[in-house]
Amino acid sequence: MNKILKFPEINGPASKKEFEILAKLMNEVNEREEESCKAIIKFLQKLKSISNHVGPLSKKEINEMIKDYKNYYKNRLDLIREILEK
Repeated sequence: MNKILKFPEINGPASKKEFEILAKLMNEVNEREEESCKAIIKFLQKLKSISNHVGPLSKKEINEMIKDYKNYYKNRLDLIREILEK
């Protein structure tokens, strides 16, 4: 692991501090992803509820929304890949 992250000494104080920072950031990422997922689900449920009163979503509208979400997540994955491969 120290070769991957290029820490001078795996048990050294500098490495421990860096690992603590990584762990903290990973927890923050997980919390924000969970919040984001909950917000998306809440939005879609509300949209579905409103569309039941105004008029149901057409198959075309549903497919367009799914396509937009696919593109959004594909772009995020491409960005992650680009960052990791640098």
